Amino acid sequence: MGVSPVDAEATATTRPTPDLPQETLDYFGGDDLRAHVFHDKYALRDLDGTVLETTPPQMWRRIARELASVEATPEKRAEWEEKFYWLLDDFRLIPGGRIMHGAGNPKRVTLLNCFPAGAPILTTRGFVPIQHVLPGDEVLTHRNRFRLVTHVSERENQEPMVRLSLTYLNDEPIRCTPDHRFLAVDARGHVGWVAARDLTTQHYVRVGRMTETIPLEALDLSDYLEGGVLEDDEQRVYTAPPYVGGNRAVGVKESRRVSRRIAVNEDFGRWLGYFMAEGGLTENSVYFTVRKDEGTLATEIATLTKRVFGLTAAIQTRDGQPSHWMRVYVHSGLLVKFVRALCDGRTHSTDKRLPAWFLRAPQSVQKAFVGALFAGDGRIGDKSIGLFLANPPLVRQIYTMLLRLRIVAGIRWEGLLKFTKHRGMWIHVGTQRYVDALHAWIAGQYTVESVFAEVEKNFFYKVLDGELFTKVRAVEAAKAAAQTVYDLTVEDDHSFTVGWAVAHNCYVIPVKDDSIESIFDWMKEAARTYSLGGGVGTDISGLRPRGAPVNNAARSSTGSVSFMELFSLTTGTIGQSGRRGALMITIADSHPDVLDFIKVKRNLTKVRYANISVRVSDEFMRAVEADGEFTLHFANERASLTRTIRARDLWTELIHGARDYAEPGLIFWDQIKRWSTSEYNGMGVITTNPCSEIPLEPYGVCDLGNVSLSQFVLDEFTSQARVDWVHLERALRYGTRLLDNVLDYNADKHPLPQQRDASLKSRRIGVGFTGLGDMLIKLGLKYDTDEAVAFTDQLFDRIKNVVYDESVNLAQEKGIFPAYDASKHLQGRFLSTLQPQVLERIRAHGLRNVALLTVPPVGSGAALAGVTSGIEPIFDLSYVRRSESLSQETFTVYHPLVGEYMTRHQVERKEDLPRFFVTAHQMKPEMRIKMQAAIQQHIDHAISSTVNLAKDTTPDEVARIYFLAWKMGAKGVTVYRESSREGILLTEEQAASQGTVVPVKAAAVEERRSTTPRPRPKITSGRTERVETPRGRIYVVTNEDEWGVCEVFVHSLDVEAEGVGRLASLALRGGIDPREVIEQLWRVQSKEVAFDRSGSGTVVRVTTIAQAVALALGRALYGDDFKPDKEFPRADVLPEPVAHVRQQRLAFSQGAKVQVTPTPVVGVHPGVPEKLGNGEGTGNGDRLAHLEFIGICPDCGAHLVHENGCAHCQSCGYSRC
Repeated sequence: MGVSPVDAEATATTRPTPDLPQETLDYFGGDDLRAHVFHDKYALRDLDGTVLETTPPQMWRRIARELASVEATPEKRAEWEEKFYWLLDDFRLIPGGRIMHGAGNPKRVTLLNCFPAGAPILTTRGFVPIQHVLPGDEVLTHRNRFRLVTHVSERENQEPMVRLSLTYLNDEPIRCTPDHRFLAVDARGHVGWVAARDLTTQHYVRVGRMTETIPLEALDLSDYLEGGVLEDDEQRVYTAPPYVGGNRAVGVKESRRVSRRIAVNEDFGRWLGYFMAEGGLTENSVYFTVRKDEGTLATEIATLTKRVFGLTAAIQTRDGQPSHWMRVYVHSGLLVKFVRALCDGRTHSTDKRLPAWFLRAPQSVQKAFVGALFAGDGRIGDKSIGLFLANPPLVRQIYTMLLRLRIVAGIRWEGLLKFTKHRGMWIHVGTQRYVDALHAWIAGQYTVESVFAEVEKNFFYKVLDGELFTKVRAVEAAKAAAQTVYDLTVEDDHSFTVGWAVAHNCYVIPVKDDSIESIFDWMKEAARTYSLGGGVGTDISGLRPRGAPVNNAARSSTGSVSFMELFSLTTGTIGQSGRRGALMITIADSHPDVLDFIKVKRNLTKVRYANISVRVSDEFMRAVEADGEFTLHFANERASLTRTIRARDLWTELIHGARDYAEPGLIFWDQIKRWSTSEYNGMGVITTNPCSEIPLEPYGVCDLGNVSLSQFVLDEFTSQARVDWVHLERALRYGTRLLDNVLDYNADKHPLPQQRDASLKSRRIGVGFTGLGDMLIKLGLKYDTDEAVAFTDQLFDRIKNVVYDESVNLAQEKGIFPAYDASKHLQGRFLSTLQPQVLERIRAHGLRNVALLTVPPVGSGAALAGVTSGIEPIFDLSYVRRSESLSQETFTVYHPLVGEYMTRHQVERKEDLPRFFVTAHQMKPEMRIKMQAAIQQHIDHAISSTVNLAKDTTPDEVARIYFLAWKMGAKGVTVYRESSREGILLTEEQAASQGTVVPVKAAAVEERRSTTPRPRPKITSGRTERVETPRGRIYVVTNEDEWGVCEVFVHSLDVEAEGVGRLASLALRGGIDPREVIEQLWRVQSKEVAFDRSGSGTVVRVTTIAQAVALALGRALYGDDFKPDKEFPRADVLPEPVAHVRQQRLAFSQGAKVQVTPTPVVGVHPGVPEKLGNGEGTGNGDRLAHLEFIGICPDCGAHLVHENGCAHCQSCGYSRC
């Protein structure tokens, strides 16, 4: 950014850049905004977060290499890597942010995080290798319940893997990709999902366990027997096959009779435990082998057999034989068949299995089983109990049951033992409380319960909220090797259990149906998309209106608008890489809820995380023009509702919303459908992406890149200035191919399979544009003139034909898009605007892409390149930026091209710039509409652009602008009237008019003033707040005296926390406005995160102890709804503290003397609502407009600019689009 020469010294001292590599700052010529955007948002990092790229050329090489990798041959890949590098060099083309951040990123931002084949997943079928898990299986989640697998993903992986070893769980180490997340608690007690690569030996990973119980009371023996069985009057089953005797007489041989109904109770559990420990099968008998000195055990087995099956067992003592063993025999072929079927045919000692349902049997039954198993095969001592079996799968089942019964035990492998040829596993219980529980169950005392509890001096596990977390023993990197890896998408809980450790699953969406199920399906799909960095557009016109009948306990529907808040909250909650999701919600103008839709965001606390637009029809616009009636109508198989309104009444509300709230936007839907190139073969558009520049089909995706037009001007700022068509055409052709390659490169990385299918079916891309405002200036054209509009019309006409011609070339080389239908596609209106020779080539060879052109809000990309955004003019020649130092001083920054011109031509004052340096605020809105309409003729998608209006613009003038846009063929329009929302960036003139000082150079301080903090009174009153921080739980005491908040005490094991409290108290007693204290403390941030829930349920993200103190102080002043992590708590926009806190009302002005003995304030501050969070209230939305925080940057706290249809920050480069 350009900086006034006289401001250079002040800028250097007030804008520290400690986090930027010098090489990065040097590349951008000291422009720290552009340098920060590159370094913070797009520079490649390794898996540890270390920055690997310090300059854009390194990024360009990475992107070029990755996107050329999908070419067919090595020669092609090498050729296109160099061509793509040329295209990206010097920001000739600015790819979409996800491409810049994601291409070649070792974190694989949009790739699935996966496990290799063989990873054991705990399902209702037991442990199943992940490659054999199927959609429809149910897996154990972090909520200890089973949920449905909706999708199984697989891909080839060559990345290094992570090998995770956990204390107690000494089975095979867990192997996964580095970014796969596990539920873990750190040393400070913070619980969250942690990437495998970030786990350390200070973490404890959550152990999954089953808590659900199958309500199974009995088994039917006949269900387990093949062939016919007979049943007697006592409900016993038997067989009676015929036989032929020696004298040829025919007889019947009856089997022993077995009880048909087998109760699933403690007796059955204990009998099954003895069988797993000691049992075996012959062809006609079930037997148990016990030691001769265990006669009571043999007798118990025989008694259980009688009670459970109604069969008498024979005890063979083998007296007089040298053997140490005796046997219990149960002679019954039916029982043999039952046991074999129950165990799925696996009844040998080395392959026995429990039925999967038994892992969820009643806990008393499992206690009996475990007691018998350990009694029969365990090593039982007073202080420890162990169990060894040469049968690892059975050991895993037993261990799973022990966890369910809340027994902490270790599991480990054992080598080949002298008495077995099979490798086995040990289970060891060494904690006395769990040993005692097992002793009770062995003795048949099943009422004894075990609970997870921490034990003194045992640091190998933790217990939080009754659940077990086991210590990480090692995290190791495994060598990279090509292999197939898998991941699961799990319904509701989005997690699954792999080897007893709890892991997270992988990740325009339509609301498919007017039903509650479809609405919540939308939320799940949107959340998956947001989690991988995507945005979502949806239309709610298919949802029944308010008052329509419903088929549930409610009398009528709450309406489509009532679900917008759910959609918005989903968007605000789910994010990726520090970026929240983006959402566009649209509704048809004929929907009965359209008035509610228009008004919903006038309550500034509602639908905060969505853009909203009304899909306006030609029919409605004509009705408004004629002052006629308009019909609102909704009908489906469930409901029908119709009413007639005056069209201008609805129009008035639309204009009121646009003028005073900047929403909703208007999308001229008939115009979009009329000029859409994809209205066939299931590609018809239903809504738009979040910024409305791409109309999309269901599950359609955006693939965007922006040609920087300002880079293609020869002899700039001279009378010979002209477009460099040779290089611009090359950039357009290369850019078309690059974005087409993105579709193939990204094919396996979409959050939803439907998105992959839609992207490849239509191969929709968006060759976009930015820097038009700068280009016109370089050519000496004033933006708001007919000359500039005529030039731009010709410019985009030629651009359109070049891009379409290149799509034909790609179709010849790589094939047409799969859904292409020549007869239908060529009937589209847009194609008729192409040059005849291009149209003939399309007829002959087809197209590679269904649609190709757009104008998106470029946001951070434009800030990175240092050019105007999209097709916008310069927003302002200069603007005020606040320094990041504690001084918070403001200084002037020039738009890059302005600064370049002033330096090159030695212009000292912006007032002396040529007249073609015109800003968005200086031109008539009609000229903005003319420019947008001229470009729209040559764009097959749509344009995201904002018409900036003066503060005194009337509703009639807004209406005239909308009608002009409709008449001239625009597909949508957004207006932004100055001050219609608080938080707009101050221009230099606005700052001056409001008394904000813009320093040219630091002046000498005339008088040094000192402030004496008021003494601490003997008695204070206050509140104590417990706050969760990354360093553990702290307690913050906020006290007040008769003059207001006077001190903050911090109780924490972290000694530095006391220093934060002492300095905050000193500032408060020194007369510093507590809002200033809150802001400065909240600026202290780290990369660690904890989440704190207030008494009212408001959850806030806390990264440092200083932020925790700011949060506690804010809650003391504003109540429990105070939420500074959503909107940065700037002192100059925080409201006056609420009435119930007796806070001194201080007036702050430069050089003002502080009153040493302040006068107490009694009563209510006028005009302040009784309950406010951080800019949120409970009253009328209009009343709270002055408290709205929508214009505050969540990254740096500076003001946002509404430009090119999107809010972005000119201080740090943050963009909402």
